Amino acid sequence: MQNTIAKKVSFSGRGMHSGRNAIVHMKPADAGNGIRFHRLDGKAMDNWIPALWDRVIRYPACTCIANEHGTSVRTVEHLMAACYATGIDNLDVEIEGEEIPILDGSAAPIVDLIDSVGLRELGGKRKILEILKPVHYENDHRKFSFEPYDGFAVDINIYPAEYGHMPWTGDMNPELFKQEIVAAKAWGRLKDIWLPKIVGNFLKKPVLRGAGLNTAVVYAFGRPINPSGLKHTNDMVRHKVLDIIGDLQLIGGDIQGKIICHSSAHVTNHSGMATLFNTEGAWRWQ
Repeated sequence: MQNTIAKKVSFSGRGMHSGRNAIVHMKPADAGNGIRFHRLDGKAMDNWIPALWDRVIRYPACTCIANEHGTSVRTVEHLMAACYATGIDNLDVEIEGEEIPILDGSAAPIVDLIDSVGLRELGGKRKILEILKPVHYENDHRKFSFEPYDGFAVDINIYPAEYGHMPWTGDMNPELFKQEIVAAKAWGRLKDIWLPKIVGNFLKKPVLRGAGLNTAVVYAFGRPINPSGLKHTNDMVRHKVLDIIGDLQLIGGDIQGKIICHSSAHVTNHSGMATLFNTEGAWRWQ
């Protein structure tokens, strides 16, 4: 059965990239509605944005979706990951601002907020996208593949220079995702933060203005410099799993298949989904 949130809840905070404050209201939605974002600062007829893969527009270091009128909302991946963790199929997300707040850099605060009010069961069968044949996308060292599988599994691999190969492999489900993945925080290297900020300002596409020790795990000299350190030694790859699952929610349903990624980034996730849907005979809705 499909689910929505039981009642309206709200949160606020600063955007990771814009650095601006925003207020978000998550509200119940009807079966078949899917997940939609609603910019409250837009015009009445052009501020609804469906959370779907073909609404993605290119923006650095995050997932940004837009409607046909150009109204957009940025950094939706952690909220989408929270919907997977809690089993939400239908949700109206109102936002007073341009970017979903980053909060502590993970999806855990949003998951906790949803859990505090619970879900409401709706009529209608959940949508499941079945992978029928292998589909592969590759760009330089970044790779993203879908394969047929009886269930849902992930094989995620990253290769940070300081730590070598970090894998996360196995079957995936919302309860495991909630227990093992949602609390993993965004991370980055101190030396890699300042240049993107400068380039983003020059291109008028602000990046990482809200990044700091309260919103991410920051690495310098091969170790985290946050006073709290790491929850797990492999939090880097755990957060990568969080981002990938959050992006995959833009498919618009559950996946029956296996996901294999090497050094994936948001743009790779988006291109992988586009390649899947543009490959004839590779998928079907159950």
